[in-house]
Amino acid sequence: MIETLDALIAQQNEEGHDLTILRKVEHLWDARLQEALEAWLNRGTIGATSLRKLLDVLLDHGSQLARSRAEAVLDTPPSGAGDPGDYRFHAGMALLLHTPDAGWASVWPTMQRDLDHGRRLAEVLSYREDRHGGTVASRLSEEQLAALYEWLVEQYPPEEDPEPNRRAIATEVNIPQQYRVLA
Repeated sequence: MIETLDALIAQQNEEGHDLTILRKVEHLWDARLQEALEAWLNRGTIGATSLRKLLDVLLDHGSQLARSRAEAVLDTPPSGAGDPGDYRFHAGMALLLHTPDAGWASVWPTMQRDLDHGRRLAEVLSYREDRHGGTVASRLSEEQLAALYEWLVEQYPPEEDPEPNRRAIATEVNIPQQYRVLA
């Protein structure tokens, strides 16, 4: 089974697909499966989206190797070569959504250092949080939540919020404003 899984991951990764095979075999979880998936973390050929799906599944199962890899990717400085921003973004999202502490010790300093990266994470989270029950905010301490709120107010000043438009559809709501409410 491991060889077949490896071939399917390679195929889906090469085609730029979402590694849907991972959720289909998750019910078969054991040490061999985890080891096989963790081996993919060290391959230089995995795409950013594939890395995210791999990290999601491994982090859901408590893989410390996956956490270390996500933290290392997140700590990679932005540069123009190979669009590491996508890798950093996906590593940050995986930590935020699939670790008990939201990966806060790694994600938060990165958000503060790289404002574009931090804003991208916050904007995507504000959309997800509203629809998924505040999963990240519920895993932060009061102090962490306060720091996030202050950062959000600096990045998205309330006085710059657009006026509500009665014709706006649900997807056009002010996402940063939604997240400030959650924080």
